[in-house]
Amino acid sequence: MSFQVSLKMQRTCSMSLWQLRIKADKDAAYKIGELLEGHVDVISLFEDSQDQSLWVVEGTCQEELSRQSIEDLLETVESTEEPITLEINELSDKDWLAENRKDFPPLEIAGFYIYGSHIENPEWGSQIPLKIEASTAFGTGNHGTTHGCLEALQYLKDQGIHPRNPLDLGCGTGILALGIAKIFGVKVTASDIDPEATEKTLYNAAENDAADLITAYTAEGLESDILASLAPFDLIVANILAGPLIDMAPQIKGALSKGGYLILSGLLDHQVTAIKEAYLDAHLILVQKTLKGDWATLIFKTQTLQDGLKSRMDFSIKIQGQ
Repeated sequence: MSFQVSLKMQRTCSMSLWQLRIKADKDAAYKIGELLEGHVDVISLFEDSQDQSLWVVEGTCQEELSRQSIEDLLETVESTEEPITLEINELSDKDWLAENRKDFPPLEIAGFYIYGSHIENPEWGSQIPLKIEASTAFGTGNHGTTHGCLEALQYLKDQGIHPRNPLDLGCGTGILALGIAKIFGVKVTASDIDPEATEKTLYNAAENDAADLITAYTAEGLESDILASLAPFDLIVANILAGPLIDMAPQIKGALSKGGYLILSGLLDHQVTAIKEAYLDAHLILVQKTLKGDWATLIFKTQTLQDGLKSRMDFSIKIQGQ
């Protein structure tokens, strides 16, 4: 099993890159992956093919890496089984995005057909096509969190849910905003703190004939004036990290309409308990949990009057049966 997380977008195609390669046991590798945020542009984690007791953490970035700073970071990580090893190398100058695209075949996920321009003859049949370039932007459908969110959208559709005012919070490439727009045929608000992400979202909307369906804003979260003016939302999709999701639970709850749905991802399975507690404390109902590898996707719902009555009836029946 492996996964790749892209931490920020880059405009440049032809470039020199620096790569670090770290070997450690699985728990240490996951911790290292989290600690490397902000130090590298792209992180990949996978099992060592020659020693299954070890995991490999690979990171790449355009700026030369300081070996001392990485070693200082690694000193904070306990490796219970094997010592942690580190290699740093400069990679040759080439068009890395073009090389990367070769490794991205079309993806068929929950009724969506996701492909890049390098696919010469895309064949989506009855599926919903989403043209998204494989790049250093998080959100090309290849990651378990994006996969889980697309499946969650299909689940809501199968349940007869049809949002009218949805929000893609932390939109990245805009793939989830596009998924919402296409599967429900509805206008979508997308937002991100990174202006390059909102620019990329608008570009991808145009590439997918959805420019009239998606509006993207650069905003510092749900308390920004623009998002506050557009709330309440009857669907929020947030594929970001666990820490911000926990911190934002009250704000997200406040931005949801009664009976609204929330799809959360970007969290590992061991982080689910903390996420559940934060959103149950905010009086949301957990509808579904799914896993893609070690990555979890959660669907919550805000309580309606009917939900409250049912809860009280269930409690009454339980008391009478004691």
